[in-house]
Amino acid sequence: MTKTRTPRVSRHVTKLFKELSAITKEKSIQFVSHDYVTGMGTKVRVFDYVVAAACNWKEPSAKEARGIMFEMDETNTKPLRIMCRPMEKFFNIGEPDVIDYNWDECQYYTEKADGSLISTFEDKGVLDMKSMSNMFTEVAMKAKVWLNDHPELKARLLQLCLDGYTANMEFVGPSNQNVLSYDEDCLILLNVRHNQTGEYVDVREIRKDAILRQYLTGVFPPTFADEKWANHIIEHAKEIEGFVASFPNGHVKVKTKWYFEKHAIRSAINSNREVVKMVFDENTDDLRAMFADNPNALKKINAFEMTYINRLEYLFTTAIEFKEKHKHLDRKSYAAVAQSEFVKKDKMVFDVVMTNYATMEHTELLESIKRFVQFQWRKVVPAEYAVHND
Repeated sequence: MTKTRTPRVSRHVTKLFKELSAITKEKSIQFVSHDYVTGMGTKVRVFDYVVAAACNWKEPSAKEARGIMFEMDETNTKPLRIMCRPMEKFFNIGEPDVIDYNWDECQYYTEKADGSLISTFEDKGVLDMKSMSNMFTEVAMKAKVWLNDHPELKARLLQLCLDGYTANMEFVGPSNQNVLSYDEDCLILLNVRHNQTGEYVDVREIRKDAILRQYLTGVFPPTFADEKWANHIIEHAKEIEGFVASFPNGHVKVKTKWYFEKHAIRSAINSNREVVKMVFDENTDDLRAMFADNPNALKKINAFEMTYINRLEYLFTTAIEFKEKHKHLDRKSYAAVAQSEFVKKDKMVFDVVMTNYATMEHTELLESIKRFVQFQWRKVVPAEYAVHND
């Protein structure tokens, strides 16, 4: 790993920032940006996606909108550097947006850890970490507490950041359990990525590092990696979520049916409420992979996704447009107009519009809308799948 710090401003940073800004449209539920001030007082901007199924992943740099964070200047208008670079968005075997891959070009495959993504960054010479969304989430705080008890690893991660790299890790353990069981909380190193170029450090280099290799996830040579191997893993592997196969042009997820079943993914397709929950939790990629050979199940998943997306789009644009039109009104008058327009037609629209009366960023509005939709989940069940006893 070359120990040369990248320039604070570069053409690549500017180009990537412009492309991400271009796909972050004000009235869209595809991609969003959010501004934060770090604990050290640094202004940053994070680009992320909202609903994966609604996104056009073919837009320039769209796959980088997965928590990438830029340090901003004092005016909060220009990027100074890429401060944190998580992995780009990548997909399961069989998904429409998966990369074109050739098993003969597989470089290696790594074991998937079953927790939450945590990525490092350096802030005024101090190491910090963030989850996919930001540095203030509960899981990010838990990871920081754990890392404070491992000073040798913490010092090594800081040096990587100072050298211009992001360490992407998975925080796993009893305090952050999904399906797989871990005896204790831990950070598992997944990969190391160069902030400016986006290139990944070869795992063979990481293995040479006496500190990092202690926390590195399982890494395997591509000796047996082919379509037959992938199908065998999917069908028969137990006690594991799966693997990530790495190619020169990106990554591919290979998840096991055992994990899907333990996650109750197979049975979810029979419950409208569970399918809505899968859509809400951004887990339909796993659901779709589980039923890749079942056209009726895929049809149902697509229908639920589109109903959910259309509902979010409608609530989002309606709230913004209503606020813009009536922002001159006091709260009482604003509520009266909203009540006359929406209460009889759709009470949820009224609730959302009133929530948006106070100044609210669009990302906050979206999160608020998602909570309303989750609570009233029957409103996003497609008519052809609605049943009275669900």
